[in-house]
Amino acid sequence: MIRSAVRAASRVLVLCGVSVLVGGVGAAGAKPESLARYDHVFMMVEENHGFADIIGNPAAPTLNGLASHYGLATEYFGTTHPSGPNYVAMLGGGSFGVNSDDPYWDFGVHAPSLTSQLDTAGRRWRGYYQGMPYAGYRGYCWPVRCLGVPDSDTLYIAKHNGIVYFNSVNGNASALDKMRPLSELTHDLRTGHVPAFSYVIPDECHDMHGAPPVCVDLGSPRDINDNWLVSSADAFVAAAVYRISHSPVWRSGNNAIVINFDEGDDNAGCCGTTPGGGRALAIVITNHGEHAISDATPYNHYSLLATLQGVFGLPCLEGACSHEIATMSPLFDVHGTPGQPVPAELLRARLNLDPNPPVGAQPPVKPGASAPVAGPLAPSSTPGHWQAIPAPNLSTRDNNLAAVSASSPTNAIAVGDYYTQANPNVFRNLAEHWDGTRWTAIAPPNVGEQENTLFSVSALRGGTAWAVGYYAEDTFRIRTLTEYWNGTRWSVVPSANPARERDTLFSVTAVGPHDVWAVGGAQDTANGAFHTLIEHWDGTRWSVVPGPDPGPTGNELYAVTAAGPGNAWAVGQQLGTGFPSRALVEHWDGTRWSVASAPAAAAESYDPYAAAVRDGRLLAAGDRENDVVPQRTLSFTNTGVLPSENIGTGENDFYAVASGFGETWAAGRVTAPVTDAQTTLIESLHNGQWSVVPSPTPGAGGGGLGGITIDPSGQAWAVGVDKTSDSANRALIERWVR
Repeated sequence: MIRSAVRAASRVLVLCGVSVLVGGVGAAGAKPESLARYDHVFMMVEENHGFADIIGNPAAPTLNGLASHYGLATEYFGTTHPSGPNYVAMLGGGSFGVNSDDPYWDFGVHAPSLTSQLDTAGRRWRGYYQGMPYAGYRGYCWPVRCLGVPDSDTLYIAKHNGIVYFNSVNGNASALDKMRPLSELTHDLRTGHVPAFSYVIPDECHDMHGAPPVCVDLGSPRDINDNWLVSSADAFVAAAVYRISHSPVWRSGNNAIVINFDEGDDNAGCCGTTPGGGRALAIVITNHGEHAISDATPYNHYSLLATLQGVFGLPCLEGACSHEIATMSPLFDVHGTPGQPVPAELLRARLNLDPNPPVGAQPPVKPGASAPVAGPLAPSSTPGHWQAIPAPNLSTRDNNLAAVSASSPTNAIAVGDYYTQANPNVFRNLAEHWDGTRWTAIAPPNVGEQENTLFSVSALRGGTAWAVGYYAEDTFRIRTLTEYWNGTRWSVVPSANPARERDTLFSVTAVGPHDVWAVGGAQDTANGAFHTLIEHWDGTRWSVVPGPDPGPTGNELYAVTAAGPGNAWAVGQQLGTGFPSRALVEHWDGTRWSVASAPAAAAESYDPYAAAVRDGRLLAAGDRENDVVPQRTLSFTNTGVLPSENIGTGENDFYAVASGFGETWAAGRVTAPVTDAQTTLIESLHNGQWSVVPSPTPGAGGGGLGGITIDPSGQAWAVGVDKTSDSANRALIERWVR
């Protein structure tokens, strides 16, 4: 039977004597109410699920078992939305101006945090991050293609790492070195070399967030996709709890594991932060045995912070000092014999790490369904500008265009994905065709009933085209997807999948009908590292062609282009063992792929996302990242970096580049600081210098461009997304009108 421990407001002590507003500036206060001292606390943070999404859900047997047998906070709330400020609040007691998931260096929090307090007190801490490629990684995410149009997610991402927002860590080499890949936790547990505070962060496929294209997206509560994410996280928790509670560290002293969620499904809050980040839950496991405590006291992230400060003997900070904040003392009470591991029976259902729940059917998408634009395009009387034109959509939900390619004035093709009316949680393939008069939307065939996305397209003379991307198997493994347009219909063509974990194709270029290249990334299960993936179509089949992997900790290719047979380039990123990461350029000479020279900087990571051929040489585009200021545009050739223009002081990113027929264009997105407003970005290259050319962003919700192309007549097209409201992306098509 679960023992209830509900405390009345009159029993909540005033921790520092004053109530502090969320994100307010204030000094550290007195020590919180008396709490038992703890030797080790392991904190695991899950994502974006409310109490009712987890408790009672059969997809989460481990979490439900732990909640029933140990300590469960049934009224635990996030402090705000979205993720970034919640993670900051857990560690610092406020949001400190962090109001979005933008890169941490856009904010730079000048305030103490739990980790800086531990440093001052001489107590050790470490962060352990699943998906982090190496210790002290300073990038926003890995794999690095987490920004773009359409939006992408990856495994490790800094918005789920609250520690790095604080300037006591950011820019501090010794503090950054305390951020380690998750694999090191196993070693530390085995040797007993574990810090007082361990901050354990799963990747986006194991924290219930979801991360297309590396795994499925977040769905509606308890639908098939969402339950797969819940189940994957549940398996992660089981493995982590088993390793921790059966380690030498757990056997002596006072030790605890906290599993909490950053935010819930609504705007509910408590404890002076209303509206808040939604009702979620927190589970507390101690090494004193099973206690079956269900605590209905209102708590939020500040309550957890005040509790951690209390068990480590530290003063409170900011919101944790509010008189409205109760510590979670019933869940951390010390009674019973220490050293008791979590019984294997509570974890056994998940210890085989098989996170796949039963798979049910999803509504299929009918291939070939078309939705023509109403009427032909009206000619413009104003030459020399970019013009947004009516773009067809296949549903009233999200429609996203990622790439465009044109082989003639009457054959241009754009690809991406969309949500169907029947199923708003699973992306399906989207293609749009220009016949010289109008754009028509088509639903290409999908593989299976789960996610399908097309990232890139290459049109051939004669009206045919190739498109590539990925699909999710019924077991939710990510697999390569290649499709062929014969001029009237799309068909799926089998492609190679060399990795056991996931394979994705990001880019395709067609040299001729029997000479097509596609590139991307492959991740195996051995050590989790990503490798370059290069595939070739010879007119009969797709096959893997070996390519170099120069980065010792990870490599991916994001774009491929060709000047002709036996002369192709691919660009992406290679990871070393420390900051900064380097651009990766590979060249095909007709016989083999080899690493080619690429520019590098001492204090910036170069991230190329797009490639084209200009004057017979490689032209790459992307952004540069230095963990101090927002990303800025990047473009380089075989001979060096080209100067480019940036708008304002926010993020500027190139996601596409095209050159030919006397023109060179790059396209992407600008994200404004503070407001997070997004607008399209197009630049033109002349005399070795990029300059901004105004481009429309029609939707009130902002937008961006992911693809650009030039047909043989010199007509340029750009495509992307246009947010007409906060709830739906619409396909965006723009053309250059002379």
